[in-house]
Amino acid sequence: MMQSLQMASFLMAVCHTVVVVQDWFADPNFLRFVLSAEMLKPATSSGSHDSGLTNEDVAESFPHMVFVQNKCTRGDFSPENVDVMKETLEAIFAKSRLKCKGQISMNGSLKKEEQSFNLFLIPKRLSEQEEKRRSEGEPPGFQDGGRLDHLASSFMLQVLGMPRPHLTHTTLTEKNWFHYSARLWETVKKSTLFLEYSRLLP
Repeated sequence: MMQSLQMASFLMAVCHTVVVVQDWFADPNFLRFVLSAEMLKPATSSGSHDSGLTNEDVAESFPHMVFVQNKCTRGDFSPENVDVMKETLEAIFAKSRLKCKGQISMNGSLKKEEQSFNLFLIPKRLSEQEEKRRSEGEPPGFQDGGRLDHLASSFMLQVLGMPRPHLTHTTLTEKNWFHYSARLWETVKKSTLFLEYSRLLP
């Protein structure tokens, strides 16, 4: 558990976007884990001294979070069920500083709703027998491979097009990001917060 928390907190500190995948909706223990990882995330304002900013001026970096509901059935895609999923996630992450809204749309629209939760649904993959029938020319059902491929492509394009703000107050090259990440990982591994927190867990 502690190692998983360390890795999740580390990713929140060094990534612009973190994709959270669930196979069913919703696992409260897993969502609590995400919030715990945010709470234990190391501070990411290490570049402030280079720009002459004080600690009060520094805005800590938090990643965009994208929640993927995997293995969805036809009923999961109904507008009513999607709204319930979004409202549930919004309530759980209401006090979170993670960026959970305004970047992902199920219809792939370039014009995203600023207050819409970043939730994307992926249908259940066809079995080999179903895929064989589809390839032989039978009419595809809702969970056909074509629809899965389309949604996966739309999701990938949207994620790749998400904003990438500076993680620090200085521009990071790929090499600098690597060294920055290595330093943060050492900070995470040496932090006693994770050990103390894990001791409090039941």
